[in-house]
Amino acid sequence: MPPFADTASELKIVKATLPAAQAAGAVNGADVDTIGFRESLWVLHVGTPGSSGTIDAKLQEAPDSGTGTAGTYADITGATFTQKTAAGISYLRAKHDAPRKRWMRIVTTVAVATSPLSAECILTNPTVEPGGGVAAVVASTPGQTPEKVI
Repeated sequence: MPPFADTASELKIVKATLPAAQAAGAVNGADVDTIGFRESLWVLHVGTPGSSGTIDAKLQEAPDSGTGTAGTYADITGATFTQKTAAGISYLRAKHDAPRKRWMRIVTTVAVATSPLSAECILTNPTVEPGGGVAAVVASTPGQTPEKVI
C-alpha cells in the first residue's frame, strides 16, 4: 500500500488552540490523547502580533487528561517553540517511543499586546500497541532544519 493511502487511519488532527486574538497571559490548549500514535507534530500559527507583542509556547504532558486531579500537567523539558514576534508558523515534533505521559497540550503565552494565534496537533505513525509519552521533541520552522532534539 502506498504511504498515506488510508489517511484517516494514519493521521489524527486535533485543534489544540482555537483561532483567536489572545490577550496578554497564558492559555492552556486542549488535552490531546497520544495513545495509538508514535509521533505528533504541533503546529503554531501566529498572525501579526499587537504592538511589541510576543508569543511563547511550550508543550506539557500528564498521565491523565487533567480531569481527575488539577495540576497534573508538567512542562516537557526543552519542548518550547522559539519566541514569535512576527506572523508565521512554527513546528514542534514529538516522538512517543519512551514510556512517559499519555496526554499532551500546548500552552501559549502572549506578552504585552493581544495577538492572533491558533495551534493544532497532528498525530502520526499509528501503532496498535498501547503507549503514549514523549521520547524526543524537535523544534523547527518551515524550510529550516530542526532547532533541537530532546
